[in-house]
Amino acid sequence: MMELQKELSKNFAGKCSDENDRLVAYDSDASQVRGTALAVVWPESREDVQKIVKFALKHKIDVVARGAGTGLAGAAVPRNSIVADMSRMNKIIEVNEREKYAIVEPGIAAAQLNLALQKCNLCLPVEPASQSVCSIAGMIATNASGLRAMRFGRMENWLMNAEIIDGAGKLRNASAEEICGSEGTLGIIVWAKLRLHEAVIEKSADLEKFDSLHKMLERADALKKNAGVLSLEAINPIAAKIMGLDSCYHLLAEYDNESGALKSGEMKKAKALRIGLWPKLASAGFSVIEDPQVGKEKIAEFAEFINASGLPFFAHIADGTFHVLLKPGQKSMLNALYSKVGALNGNVSGEHGIGTTKREFADAKIKNKIRRLKEKFDPEGIFNRGKII
Repeated sequence: MMELQKELSKNFAGKCSDENDRLVAYDSDASQVRGTALAVVWPESREDVQKIVKFALKHKIDVVARGAGTGLAGAAVPRNSIVADMSRMNKIIEVNEREKYAIVEPGIAAAQLNLALQKCNLCLPVEPASQSVCSIAGMIATNASGLRAMRFGRMENWLMNAEIIDGAGKLRNASAEEICGSEGTLGIIVWAKLRLHEAVIEKSADLEKFDSLHKMLERADALKKNAGVLSLEAINPIAAKIMGLDSCYHLLAEYDNESGALKSGEMKKAKALRIGLWPKLASAGFSVIEDPQVGKEKIAEFAEFINASGLPFFAHIADGTFHVLLKPGQKSMLNALYSKVGALNGNVSGEHGIGTTKREFADAKIKNKIRRLKEKFDPEGIFNRGKII
């Protein structure tokens, strides 16, 4: 191992480290799953990435690409792996205002990109809760959606194409269908061409309370027909009580027009409440967050099941993605949750990805797709071993 680390240091002078006090930060991501990083390398070009891959091939070890480490499914957790920290590859290569696209490097944060796009009145409208820090490549890897999914969909709707370094160290094109949701198992993204949208500005909001699930869902269905709605976020009574709110259903709607009753500071306060849900619930002991998704016709049944289980949830209610909160060690509850998701023909992940934490619950179709793509892009299996499949 010492010889391997010496060779790595020689090949990547000034761009790598094997010091324990630095590596410990790379042993985990936001999932709380822990692994072991052999070394971390900070590539600054696609040539650096190619060198990392060829080094890994030579020594038969795997490579884990890492963005901001905000993933919640353990997809960036190393297993005696080299970690490629992509944060230094964070440039905007091109913005085409007329054709509304941007070409970027993988490590740029979503918020950093959107800040730069403000001057030309454009944006990438996908808004995960971690958008202030999450990287574009990470969003592609998980096929991120977020708060505005009902209006703008997922990253697959906004990625035009990507360039990756494959498992042979070669530069290749990858389509959105191939790379979105692959969680770093096929290659390392070095370049992405993103479709852009006119700048989206929240102008008002409503935070409504309901004494029944039926009334809340009825209101959500009506709001989905409002062209100005940007997001619809539901909170169940259990979560609301922990948050210090009235113990009933709450529905937060954001608008790009003046439809809502909340403006300016009140609107921002309501949005901050929603963004702060998980930190507050985690501090109350519910630190395990899941993200199952069910079809529209199954939303009410699934919500009632979660309530009966005594668990807090908040949800992107328009697309059926639920954030269900559990306490560590509630394995039987977790098994029951995903058994119910399967019975409802739902997805084990609406936006966080599968990684290691949901691998045992993942649908065979997802696993078979990754296996097929692995044969095409990474036949030696050096990328992100033990994730999804």
